[in-house]
Amino acid sequence: RLEGEPIVKSKSRSMPSVGVLLFVALIAVSCTTSGTVPEFSSRWSRHLRSFSVMRTTTVPQTTTTETVPTTTAAPEPAVTSITAKPAPAPTTAKPAPASTTTTKLALKPAPAPAAPAAVAAVVSSGSTGAPVDTGLTIPPSSLTPWTGPQTITPTTPGVTNATLTGYLFTNPVNITGNITITNSKFVSDSWNHIIIQGTATPGPTFTHIEIDGLNTTTHNDDIGITNSTHDGGNGGNFTIDHSHLYHLNNGARLDSNATMTNTLIDNLSTANGSHTDGIEIYCGNHITIDHTTINATPSNTINSAIIASGGSNGFCPISYLTITNNHLIGGIGSLRVDDNQISHVTIANILLTGPFLYFSTDIPYPTEIDTWTNVRLDNGITIPTPQTFGCTTTNSCN
Repeated sequence: RLEGEPIVKSKSRSMPSVGVLLFVALIAVSCTTSGTVPEFSSRWSRHLRSFSVMRTTTVPQTTTTETVPTTTAAPEPAVTSITAKPAPAPTTAKPAPASTTTTKLALKPAPAPAAPAAVAAVVSSGSTGAPVDTGLTIPPSSLTPWTGPQTITPTTPGVTNATLTGYLFTNPVNITGNITITNSKFVSDSWNHIIIQGTATPGPTFTHIEIDGLNTTTHNDDIGITNSTHDGGNGGNFTIDHSHLYHLNNGARLDSNATMTNTLIDNLSTANGSHTDGIEIYCGNHITIDHTTINATPSNTINSAIIASGGSNGFCPISYLTITNNHLIGGIGSLRVDDNQISHVTIANILLTGPFLYFSTDIPYPTEIDTWTNVRLDNGITIPTPQTFGCTTTNSCN
């Protein structure tokens, strides 16, 4: 060891091999012959010592390498066990049957609700005609018989807050003033069942009422409700809404300031050869019929669903007549607006269902009929302009 060199302590005490010793001996002999022993031996001593150190220090490295089994792939099994086992778990192909089941469930609602919804749209209000909830919304057996006077005003005993609800009237009545009558029924064998009198504004209002004429044979041409001066009224304001009129010779006779909406008129009577119409208009102004269905069958005995005939027929002129969103069924002449003293007429969105013999609007357009829109037969034929439309082989009304 040269002076100042660090002492390397070998952790291994193994001896040099025989090959190494022979190699050293040969070197020593060579050096002795040349006379350079001290310097050479000194240098080679260092090399030998370094060789020895390298030799001895590599053994611990090998030893250290052998201790690496501590980091052996022991964790690898753990990783393997953690890794791929969840993959099968989410891959649980059980959702596939679940989605198949969902498809089956989704198919069930489609057929069921679809058909009724379409039918309901046609039968109920839709774009033309009356809704399905006309007439009473309470059982007829719950009605209280009316024992009050025949003329009813807002101050009549029994009237509460100008309202009468849930009564059964078995005699004709005269109504005047701003009064509301709802969920009530009028049944009698009489000439006129409800007569509107007075000049109050807005006048009487009827909602969800029924008028049953009992198919009377005692009186010819009885009328369900009227404000006409020909029937004891005076053209006073009134409104009838969501109501049902039936078993009558004539559903209603309307004069000035009368409004009928969302109402059904059907099962009309032709007893005693009466001149039966769904609605008659012979005089007045500002008359409205909207979202109403009138069934005027059988068509060979009932005159019209709606007839408007004014001054030239012995009555007075008619103006500002609005007939919209109505479904008219049958009648000899389904809709008749055919007098030269009628002006400012609006006819729009009318559905005509046969059989009927003709449709007549032979008054000038556009000088007297202001609006004419979407007047059609249910067989697809549109009546483009006001005219007398006769039912022929080409223009079938059946």
